[in-house]
Parts: sequence; structure tokens; C-alpha cells
Amino acid sequence: MNRKTRIAALLAAAGLAPLLTACEGTTQNGKGPTEINIATSIDALAKAPQLDQNGAGNFAPGDRFALNIAADGFESVLKDYTVGSTELFWEDLGLPDAAGTVNFSGCYPWPETVREGAFTFTAPSTADKDLLLAKAVRTDKGSVKPVKLAFSHALHKLAVRYVSDGSYSDEELAGVVTSLRALSSCTVDLEKGEVLEGTQTAEAETDEVSGKEVAFLLVPQPKDGVVLNVRFKGIDKTFLLPAATTEGIPLTRLEGGKTLTVELTVAKDGIRIDASQIGGWNSQGNIDGEIII
Repeated sequence: MNRKTRIAALLAAAGLAPLLTACEGTTQNGKGPTEINIATSIDALAKAPQLDQNGAGNFAPGDRFALNIAADGFESVLKDYTVGSTELFWEDLGLPDAAGTVNFSGCYPWPETVREGAFTFTAPSTADKDLLLAKAVRTDKGSVKPVKLAFSHALHKLAVRYVSDGSYSDEELAGVVTSLRALSSCTVDLEKGEVLEGTQTAEAETDEVSGKEVAFLLVPQPKDGVVLNVRFKGIDKTFLLPAATTEGIPLTRLEGGKTLTVELTVAKDGIRIDASQIGGWNSQGNIDGEIII
């Protein structure tokens, strides 16, 4: 086969930059395949694949994600892409001659069951399974310019932090047990590379987690359905999220790719919410509170 156009992975350090730059493919003396680089980056937030404390990072050789390829007049295809080893060629995609542009999008981890270009994702009962999505980017068919896939965290991170008013030691606060009740499933459109609004379902309880600082990963959803359960020294308490953060920012939804931090103060006379803050995974905000025991 003559002069195939090669699609390969080019990885670089990401930091917090939403996109990475990559060198355009070249040929030697006008001969050989023309290489197209797929450059990936991960915006701030998760534990895998290789991420810093803010959740930013990149994929490493051997990491596997789903690469969706779509074009007008062409049924989209989902490629099992392993970083560092998968090789794709334009000629092998079977694109129609009339296809002027092609859309690439990505999903990590690989979806288990895909129907009509979408799948249902169920959030983990503990914060150990992230969902990374790269929204569709358009490139000209046969282009040698890099295809830049910027993966972002699709889930919301709800962090809970306990502090004492002086009544309890850090060792005692390590015994606080926390769980959440919230919507746990959503539908992901692979061709768009995004969670479909209004598809969140299946209310479920997370696992109980002990510690003075804990975190949960949730599908994006209205905040009113989220219930925080706290158990400490034989006392059970439940909390709903407030209408606004400590900074006065209205809180109506837990948004994907952001963090809501809830700080609760534990005292002899109760547990109270003292602060709440939103930020990007980055952060969505903080909430303070108090637990009276």
C-alpha cells in the first residue's frame, strides 16, 4: 500500500495546560508515511493514570482509552487505543471520499457496553474510579496537523473535611465515618465526548469511609438530592448541602470537573457546617459546618 497516512500517539508533559503542543508529522525527502500525532492532556482532578495532586497529568505507555472517530456520511467507529503501541492509518478508516472533516473524541476508561454511540457510566462507591472525557475536536481528512485531545474530569469531587473546636484530637477525628447518598449513573455520548444532561439516575449509597478528610466522586447532578451521612462516637447525623457556599456563590448543581469542599466542625455540643467552597479540580467551593457530640 502506497504512502499511508499514519495516526500515532505523541505524549508530552501536561501540567495544567488544557492542550499540549505537538510537532507536525513530516516525511523524509518526500518519501514514507505522513505521520499525524494525537496529543493528549488531562486537566486537573483524578488518581489515574499519571496525575499530580491537583489531578492533572497525562497518559503513559500502556494506558488504554476509547478513541471515537466520526465523519459526515460515515458511521462512527470506536477504536481501542493503547498509548505507545496502537497505530492507525487514514486509509484503514474507510472514510468516504466526500468526508471533508473528521471528529476525534476520547473516553477513559474503556466503556464496557456501548449502544448507538453512548453508554451508561456508574460512579464508584469509593473515590477510586474516575471518568475522563475528551470532547470532539475536528480535523481535516488527511491533515498532518496534530489532533489534540484534552481529557477533562467528567465527575464531581465532593471533599469532606472535619476539624475540632478543641474538644477532640486529630486521632479521634480519624474515627469519623462518612458516606453519601446521591444519583450514581449517567449517560455518556461518545461522539461528543460529554455527559448528557438530564440522564442522571439510580440513587445509591456510597461505601462508608473513615477519616478526618475524605472524598467521593459523583456524577454531575442537582445538589438537593445529595445526602451526607456522618457517624461519630455512636451518634448518626445527616446533612443536606446548603443553598450557597461560604463565599455566597449559589449552589444548585455539583458540576463535572469541579470540587466542592465541605468543612464540618466537631464540638461537644454538635456538628455544624462552617464553610463550603467550590473550585476546579480545580474547585467548586467550600462549606463550613459543625457536628455537636
